[in-house]
Formats: sequence, structure tokens, C-alpha cells
Amino acid sequence: MTVPALARSATEWRAFLTGCLVSIAVTTWWLWPALGRGQLLYRDFVQVPDPALGPATLGLTGSAPRAVPLDAVTALLAPVVPTGVQQQVLLVASLLAGGCGVAFLVRRHGAAAAGTAAAVASWSAYAAERLLVGQPPTLLGVAMVPWLLAAARTSSSCSRRVLLVVLAALPAALTPFGGLLAVVVVLLAARTGRDRAVLAVVGVCWCLPFVVAAVLGSTGAGDGTGAAAFAVRAAGVAGVLDVLTGAGIWSTAATPASRADPSALLAGSLLLAGAVICLAPRLPRWQERDGRQVRGLLALAALGPRS
Repeated sequence: MTVPALARSATEWRAFLTGCLVSIAVTTWWLWPALGRGQLLYRDFVQVPDPALGPATLGLTGSAPRAVPLDAVTALLAPVVPTGVQQQVLLVASLLAGGCGVAFLVRRHGAAAAGTAAAVASWSAYAAERLLVGQPPTLLGVAMVPWLLAAARTSSSCSRRVLLVVLAALPAALTPFGGLLAVVVVLLAARTGRDRAVLAVVGVCWCLPFVVAAVLGSTGAGDGTGAAAFAVRAAGVAGVLDVLTGAGIWSTAATPASRADPSALLAGSLLLAGAVICLAPRLPRWQERDGRQVRGLLALAALGPRS
């Protein structure tokens, strides 16, 4: 490796490290009151000391398999890793993985860009609302997206890319939302048609736990009123901007009071405008090289993390 290449590599790793340190600081600042306090019992984020592995944990009792295979993994690990510790790991990883992942993707643009990207990824309205509704496992699925992109686009052999994708997909696949999101991301980002075919098969495999539970379980037909109950809230111009900047959860109890402050709307608007200004000049080049993937990833970024 030449001296300029070594210098460039060292600069990129310093930028990545900067982003990771920023993400660690933000994660610690947000979560320290919840750390080291045994089992957490908060809305959807509830765990017991001694979970039993049975039909309920496998999603075969008639209810929707929302926490498949998460409940089963928790029960299997409980004799070795206490469930309270597992919750702490999930909670921290739901923020830290996303911040560090985004920093890794933008490391070539310097420490300032990596640090800013990590802060925005870790400290966002979307993350706040998911934490407030008690869904760190869902947030973890979103946090693994940068790592999935990096794995699917790495310039190595097909087998190595698939292995890296699987490693990045496993934390996401703890929930149905995360598993399906991982499949969509890697299929859109795949480098070649061969990669896409292999990853489609592998993606079906990591989705099997909740797909089998949905097929074999006795869950009834969905209630149409559920879509209205859990729809994104976007009333008026302020509501639309709120959604475009990552917020808009259905639960008013999980909406930070600060979102009603004009400064939050202004900050979100400036962030959105900055993203558009930075991306717009690069889109023609990306479109020429990877047109379909770019369109798909932009659509995913706009519409994807809403479950």
C-alpha cells in the first residue's frame, strides 16, 4: 500500500472513531438513567427474570408473532445471560449501532462529517419515539441498516459479502420488522445479480422463524381499524415536516413534548434542507452508476422506518 493510501486509510479510521465516540456520548447521555437497574418494565419493553421456552415464545399461540424470534432467543440465553442484561444490551445497541454504522459509511468525508452523522443517527426524533413506546428491538433493526449497506457493497468475494450481510442481519432479524427491512435493504444494495439471488435465499432463511409462526399459528385476519390506529400522524404543514424529519408516531404518550416547540420544527427543516442540498449534486452520478438501487434506497429512506 502506498503512503498516500495509508494516510487516507488512517484519516478514515480516525473519522470513524470520532463518530463512534460521539455516538457513545449521545447513547450514554440518553440512556444512563435506565442502565444497571435489573429488568425493565416499560410499555412494550418488558422482560421477566426466568422466561420459559414454549409455544408462546415461538409465536404459535394465536397472537401475531411480533416478538419472534426475540422471545425465543431471550429464553435460550437466559441461563447464561440474565434477561436484565440482555435488555441493557438491546437498549444500548439500538442507538450505538446506528450511530457507529452511519459514521462508518461517511468516514471518507472526514471526522466532522462522521461525528455529525453519528449524532443525528443516534439522537433523532425517530429514536426518541421508539424508545418512549418501548421498542428498542424495532429500533435495532433500523440501526443495522448502515451495516447492511456496507456489507452488501463491500468489494470482496461474493461468499464474504454474504457472510458479512448475515452477520449484520441477525440482530435486525430478532423482530419481523427488522428482518423484512434487512431483506429489502440488501436486495436493493446488492452489487450484482448473483449477489441478489443468493441474498434473497438467505434472507428468506433469516425470516423463517416469524414466517413459520405466522403460517402455523392461529392468528385471525387483521382488523382494518388497526391501520388507522397505528397510522403516522401528519396534520398540517408542521405535521408533514415532522414526519419527513423522522417523527410522527401514533402514540401521543410517546411523542416528546419538545416536538411541539417551533425550534424543533426549525432544526428539523434545516436538517432536511441540508440533506437535500448535499445529496442533490451527487444523485446524477449515482443514478448513472446504480440507478435502480439509488431509487429504491431513497424510497426506503423516505417510507421505510415507519412500523
